[in-house]
This record gives sequence, structure tokens and C-alpha cells, in this order.
Amino acid sequence: MSVTKCSNAKARSYYLVVITSSHLSL
Repeated sequence: MSVTKCSNAKARSYYLVVITSSHLSL
């Protein structure tokens, strides 16, 4: 369970970074 939660948080933060980057490039 801990691993899944940690993996989810990491994926979420990565997704946030990608969104921010695309907003910045636009």
C-alpha cells in the first residue's frame, strides 16, 4: 500500500510539472 501511495504521489507531481511546463511554453 505504501509503495502504491508513494508511486501515485510521484506520478502526480510529475504530471503537475508537465502541465506547468506546457503552460509556460504556451
